[in-house]
Amino acid sequence: LKPSVFDWCVWEHPCAAKLLMATNVASEDPGQPILQRLHLLPFVEADSALEGRSRIEFVAPELRRRRQCQEVVQAGDILRHEDLDFAVIKCEPREGLL
Repeated sequence: LKPSVFDWCVWEHPCAAKLLMATNVASEDPGQPILQRLHLLPFVEADSALEGRSRIEFVAPELRRRRQCQEVVQAGDILRHEDLDFAVIKCEPREGLL
C-alpha cells in the first residue's frame, strides 16, 4: 500500500487560535499538547474507493473516536475507517491529542 502523492487533506482544530494561548486543562495528561493541524494522505486504494467524496468527511468518525479516547496522534500513524487507510504525514505540534 502506498499513500497517494498528489493530494492530502488537512484537519485544523476549530479553535486553533485559542489553543495557542490555552493550557491543556481538557487533557487528562497535561504533558500532551492538543493538535492544531493534522495532515493526512489517503493510500491509493482509499483514494480511488472514495470516488470523489470528501476525504476529511469520510475519515471524521475515526478522528472523533481518537479524540474521545484521548489517543496520541503523530506522523506515521495510520487511520483506518471502513477498511480504507490514511497516513498521518504531519502534525502541528509533532504529536498530541485531537
